[in-house]
Amino acid sequence: MILKKQRYAITAVIVNLILFVVKLFLGIIGKSQALIADSFDTLSDTVGDIIIFLGFRYSEKPPDEEHPYGHGKIESIVVGVVGLLIFVALIGIIIKAVKTIIAEENEVPKGVALLGAVLSIVVKFYLYQYFKKRARWLSSPSLMAGAEHAKSDMLSSVASSSGIAFSILGYRIFDPIAAIIITIMISRTAFNLLKLSFTELTDRSIQPALKKEILEYVNSFDDVKGAHLLRSRISGGKIELDIHIQVNPLLPIDEAHSIAHKIKRAVLAKFPLVKEFLIHIEPQKDGALEKEDVERKIREALARVPDIKFFHGLIIANTEKGMVVCLDIEVPENLAVKEAHRLSQKVRDIVKSIVSCKDVVVHIDVEGSDEID
Repeated sequence: MILKKQRYAITAVIVNLILFVVKLFLGIIGKSQALIADSFDTLSDTVGDIIIFLGFRYSEKPPDEEHPYGHGKIESIVVGVVGLLIFVALIGIIIKAVKTIIAEENEVPKGVALLGAVLSIVVKFYLYQYFKKRARWLSSPSLMAGAEHAKSDMLSSVASSSGIAFSILGYRIFDPIAAIIITIMISRTAFNLLKLSFTELTDRSIQPALKKEILEYVNSFDDVKGAHLLRSRISGGKIELDIHIQVNPLLPIDEAHSIAHKIKRAVLAKFPLVKEFLIHIEPQKDGALEKEDVERKIREALARVPDIKFFHGLIIANTEKGMVVCLDIEVPENLAVKEAHRLSQKVRDIVKSIVSCKDVVVHIDVEGSDEID
């Protein structure tokens, strides 16, 4: 993907360099200050595309010791630089337009200058469409910045062509007036690029609707008892997430980690813009029991059974078939075998009513002696 981005940026650099030379040459021989100024706006595009190309080379570098989170924000910086370049070009256009209005000394341009402005409009229109389509395809803010910069240059060429045309017809004042009007229009593009750069550099969160969709998707997994504290930020056009999920507190660590990896793979596959997803595992607090709570509840329940004198050795184990609970109970020595089996089944029912498990293994001990099964 990075090679495709670089190829698109190089294409734009070559096109803009050729267009700059052509517009400057036609502006000089056509005696059009508007087209000459427009050519330098194209030169600013070229500089911007070179910066975008360099941004691609470094923003996609893998994480290293000094940059453990990667270099994605370089692309956001590039967007801001392009926005500033547009503002610089706008200031130059306005200053020249105001001076021309005050001095009233602009020359009448030749038809070849109008040809150069129209050529610029056509080339920039196709370059804008070229960048815009690939920016959406690759989800690249830098390519989108290039598209917006191409559009701003196209509008500049519209202003220069209008001014040249009216100047040829004898209305010289329309050249600088049109330049000022279009400059105000282009300023919105520069502002949007600076805003995009600022929000990404300040770790802007994703849109609430997307955040809600991701949270609902994570909660849809059976092993997830609850998900919360979903945090997000955008870096280089990609999304980084971290979330806290609650699981059964009695799960072993390796199984909890397996669940986390399964959820991460699923989220990355469903939401292609997500490049990082950190999951924090927590024991479920509501509706689930810690081992101490399980033991306390079992002890309280068994204390109400007359033939059970004492219980001990509680073990909660996870097997391939599911969770298994083991415990030892002590019964009177004169208890009949039939009654001991009945009591054992009663203990199983009590334990299963307290904790969800696959099976309960009950060992029966005679009070004050060894285990008899």
